[in-house]
Amino acid sequence: MTDATLLRGWLGMFSFFIAPVTALINVVNLSKLTSLPAPDPNSSVRPPADPGQGLFRRPGVYVYVGVIAIVLVYFVLVLSR
Repeated sequence: MTDATLLRGWLGMFSFFIAPVTALINVVNLSKLTSLPAPDPNSSVRPPADPGQGLFRRPGVYVYVGVIAIVLVYFVLVLSR
């Protein structure tokens, strides 16, 4: 799911401009999230789901980093002519 989100959310045409704004909004809202109390294990609400592997332990992240690096190198080589 994270790999699909990276592809659709960061590499799309409109997402190139919208995603950084969304990331900044998320950074602003992070303080609200971290100020929440820990979940109560005795609550009648279902316990939180397992988040799974960390983002940098998933292979898709490195594929996109590689693609971005190749594109940047290409543009540097083209512009340096």
